[in-house]
Amino acid sequence: MPIVAISLAWAYAERPTARHAVWMGVWAGIAGLLRYDYLVYVLSTDVMLVISLHPRNVAVGRAALCVAAAAVCVAPWLVFVQRAEGLSTYFSTALAFVAAEGRRTA
Repeated sequence: MPIVAISLAWAYAERPTARHAVWMGVWAGIAGLLRYDYLVYVLSTDVMLVISLHPRNVAVGRAALCVAAAAVCVAPWLVFVQRAEGLSTYFSTALAFVAAEGRRTA
Protein backbone atom coordinates (compact mmCIF):
# COMPACT_ATOMS: atom_id res chain seq x y z
CA MET A 1 0.00 0.00 0.00
CA PRO A 2 2.53 2.64 1.01
CA ILE A 3 4.77 1.96 -2.01
CA VAL A 4 1.95 2.68 -4.45
CA ALA A 5 0.91 5.76 -2.47
CA ILE A 6 4.47 7.07 -2.51
CA SER A 7 4.81 6.36 -6.23
CA LEU A 8 1.59 8.23 -7.01
CA ALA A 9 2.63 11.16 -4.80
CA TRP A 10 6.00 11.26 -6.50
CA ALA A 11 4.34 11.30 -9.92
CA TYR A 12 2.10 14.14 -8.75
CA ALA A 13 5.10 16.11 -7.46
CA GLU A 14 6.85 15.72 -10.80
CA ARG A 15 3.76 16.56 -12.85
CA PRO A 16 1.02 18.07 -10.68
CA THR A 17 -2.03 17.53 -12.87
CA ALA A 18 -5.67 17.06 -11.92
CA ARG A 19 -5.49 13.51 -13.27
CA HIS A 20 -2.68 12.65 -10.87
CA ALA A 21 -4.65 14.18 -7.99
CA VAL A 22 -7.60 11.95 -8.83
CA TRP A 23 -5.40 8.84 -8.95
CA MET A 24 -3.92 9.70 -5.55
CA GLY A 25 -7.46 9.95 -4.18
CA VAL A 26 -8.52 6.67 -5.79
CA TRP A 27 -5.57 4.89 -4.24
CA ALA A 28 -6.28 6.46 -0.84
CA GLY A 29 -9.84 5.14 -1.10
CA ILE A 30 -8.66 1.65 -2.04
CA ALA A 31 -6.14 1.68 0.80
CA GLY A 32 -8.92 2.77 3.16
CA LEU A 33 -11.03 -0.19 2.12
CA LEU A 34 -8.24 -2.51 3.22
CA ARG A 35 -7.40 -0.68 6.46
CA TYR A 36 -9.28 2.41 7.53
CA ASP A 37 -6.19 3.99 9.08
CA TYR A 38 -4.49 3.85 5.66
CA LEU A 39 -7.20 6.16 4.35
CA VAL A 40 -6.31 8.70 7.02
CA TYR A 41 -2.55 8.40 6.49
CA VAL A 42 -2.54 8.34 2.70
CA LEU A 43 -5.23 10.96 2.12
CA SER A 44 -3.82 13.42 4.66
CA THR A 45 -0.36 13.06 3.12
CA ASP A 46 -1.77 13.57 -0.37
CA VAL A 47 -3.67 16.69 0.67
CA MET A 48 -0.57 18.12 2.37
CA LEU A 49 1.45 17.47 -0.80
CA VAL A 50 -1.13 19.23 -2.96
CA ILE A 51 -1.25 22.21 -0.60
CA SER A 52 2.54 22.48 -0.52
CA LEU A 53 2.88 22.51 -4.32
CA HIS A 54 0.24 25.05 -5.35
CA PRO A 55 -1.07 28.50 -4.56
CA ARG A 56 -4.23 28.42 -2.48
CA ASN A 57 -6.74 28.73 -5.34
CA VAL A 58 -5.28 25.74 -7.23
CA ALA A 59 -4.56 23.72 -4.08
CA VAL A 60 -8.16 23.84 -2.90
CA GLY A 61 -9.48 22.50 -6.18
CA ARG A 62 -6.86 19.76 -6.49
CA ALA A 63 -7.26 18.71 -2.85
CA ALA A 64 -11.03 18.56 -3.37
CA LEU A 65 -10.52 16.32 -6.41
CA CYS A 66 -8.32 14.02 -4.36
CA VAL A 67 -10.78 13.81 -1.46
CA ALA A 68 -13.76 13.36 -3.79
CA ALA A 69 -12.07 10.48 -5.61
CA ALA A 70 -11.40 8.77 -2.28
CA ALA A 71 -15.00 9.36 -1.20
CA VAL A 72 -16.33 7.81 -4.41
CA CYS A 73 -14.25 4.69 -3.76
CA VAL A 74 -15.33 4.37 -0.12
CA ALA A 75 -19.01 5.34 -0.58
CA PRO A 76 -20.32 1.87 -1.55
CA TRP A 77 -18.75 0.36 1.56
CA LEU A 78 -20.23 3.10 3.75
CA VAL A 79 -23.67 2.47 2.25
CA PHE A 80 -23.30 -1.25 2.90
CA VAL A 81 -22.28 -0.72 6.53
CA GLN A 82 -25.13 1.73 7.09
CA ARG A 83 -27.67 -0.73 5.74
CA ALA A 84 -26.18 -3.74 7.54
CA GLU A 85 -25.72 -2.35 11.05
CA GLY A 86 -25.49 1.43 10.96
CA LEU A 87 -22.38 3.57 10.84
CA SER A 88 -22.66 4.71 14.45
CA THR A 89 -22.82 1.11 15.69
CA TYR A 90 -19.92 0.10 13.47
CA PHE A 91 -17.65 2.94 14.59
CA SER A 92 -18.55 2.67 18.28
CA THR A 93 -17.77 -1.06 18.17
CA ALA A 94 -14.48 -0.35 16.40
CA LEU A 95 -13.52 2.27 18.99
CA ALA A 96 -14.38 -0.13 21.83
CA PHE A 97 -12.17 -2.78 20.22
CA VAL A 98 -9.29 -0.32 19.89
CA ALA A 99 -9.64 0.68 23.55
CA ALA A 100 -9.71 -2.98 24.66
CA GLU A 101 -6.62 -3.76 22.58
CA GLY A 102 -4.87 -0.73 24.06
CA ARG A 103 -5.56 -1.97 27.57
CA ARG A 104 -4.55 -5.51 26.68
CA THR A 105 -1.21 -4.52 25.18
CA ALA A 106 -0.34 -1.75 27.65
